[in-house]
Amino acid sequence: VIGFDPDGYSVMEDSGEVLLTVKVLSGSLDSDVTVLFSTQQGSAASMDFEEISYMPLVFNSSVTSYDVPIAITQDNIREETEHFFARLQFSQNLPQRISLAPDIAMIEVTDTDSVVIGFDPDGYSVMEDSGEVLLTVKVLSGSLDSD
Repeated sequence: VIGFDPDGYSVMEDSGEVLLTVKVLSGSLDSDVTVLFSTQQGSAASMDFEEISYMPLVFNSSVTSYDVPIAITQDNIREETEHFFARLQFSQNLPQRISLAPDIAMIEVTDTDSVVIGFDPDGYSVMEDSGEVLLTVKVLSGSLDSD
C-alpha cells in the first residue's frame, strides 16, 4: 500500500510551503512502481498554491518515501481558511496486490493577512456650531475578500 502519511495537513498562508509525505505504508516492493502526484483546486484558487500536474514518484525496494514541497502563495487578501487537494494515481495498470490508500490528502491554508481600517485623513477640524462632520473610514492596508 502506498499513500499519504498523514492524509490531512494544515499550514499558515505566510509559511511559504507545505511538505507532503507519500510513502510505502505496508508491504514491500520488488520492482519499480510509479505513482503520479498532482494538486487539485478546492476552495483555494489555483493561484493560492503551486499547481502540480502528474509529477512521477518512483518507488522501489530502496526508495520508500517522498517529501513533496508545495509552494503556498501569500496574497495579502483577508480570507477564510481555504483548502486544496493532492491526489495520487498509478501511471499504468499494476498488479492487484499494490493499492493507493489514502490516495487523496486535504491541505488547509489558514489566512494570516491583516486588514487595517481607519479614518482618512486621520485628523479633522470642525467648527463647534457646524452641527455635523463627515468622516471617511477606509481600508488603510491589506485587502478584504470581495465575496
